[in-house]
Amino acid sequence: MGKTALLRRFVDVHCNREDDPDSPMAVVLDFGGLRDERDLGEALRAAARNAPWWRKMVSALGMDAAKRLKLSSTFKAAKSLDPGNRSRMRPVCVVVDEIQNVGPEHKSGLSALHNASFGLPILPVFAGLGDSFDALREAGISRLSDTAAIHLGLLSKEEAREAVGILFDRHRVAGGEGERGRWIATIADDCARFPQHLHVGMREAARVLAERGGILDPDGLVETRRLGAESRRRYYRGRLSPMVEDQPETLLALARIASGNEPRRTKTRARLVDAAVEQMRTQGDAYDAPTRGEARRIVNAMIHDGILQINHIGSYEVPIPSMRTWLLHDYAREVGA
Repeated sequence: MGKTALLRRFVDVHCNREDDPDSPMAVVLDFGGLRDERDLGEALRAAARNAPWWRKMVSALGMDAAKRLKLSSTFKAAKSLDPGNRSRMRPVCVVVDEIQNVGPEHKSGLSALHNASFGLPILPVFAGLGDSFDALREAGISRLSDTAAIHLGLLSKEEAREAVGILFDRHRVAGGEGERGRWIATIADDCARFPQHLHVGMREAARVLAERGGILDPDGLVETRRLGAESRRRYYRGRLSPMVEDQPETLLALARIASGNEPRRTKTRARLVDAAVEQMRTQGDAYDAPTRGEARRIVNAMIHDGILQINHIGSYEVPIPSMRTWLLHDYAREVGA
């Protein structure tokens, strides 16, 4: 389950529940909805009028009076309609996906959330890629705690194998315990515990087994691994944005730094930008402000593409071992770099 699916799950399970007066109201926005404080306020009002308790408020106050309430008063009134919970306002979760795309132009809306300008108990719930903290800081949000972020990690070996076993159980595949164990272990281990790769491996296994009548055998496993490897290579190729593909030498230079044993200080974003500038200079580009800006955009694009990801010690790495292998060997041979 990826970040977007997790956000949907959070909203569906924990928010907007009529049976729980303390259940937060979810306001789901595109990141563009954070561009202006007034637009954000209107989004909160619109969400309030679609909430289950809005009908109760209109019945109690009348439509005109309900619409004239200030935003904070709207939520206070909604809370007062819940017996036994008159002392607190209904909490609000502002839910935004792809938060790594915000920039200085979103400062107005972000600052309104950050500074509690609406007088509401608001909890922002953001999802984004590995550079989301940097994007929020550049947009003017300075007080960010490292403990405020949850990083989606790898599956455990046991979780990956359990998922493959469930697939086999549901499709009633046939084979001895030894062959079943080999299939499960191989498919799970080939994915390197990355959920996306596990999904691909299981999909290819289902395709092969459907063609073979659900029989587990060594030849089928070889074919499953071959198809899985091909799918992963297509996935990696598809991750490269046009900006990154236009600079294959720079891409490989940064991937080699991020994959090497150099000290942590050489793998910060600033040092990677320096390395990109140096690589572009060897290609004949002048060292000037536009070139440095281009280098910064290439590093940012690699982060957005999932090629680089910040780790728990604050340095960047190529997070997926098989992607690292593909980049440094297959792709390097392909572009002759």
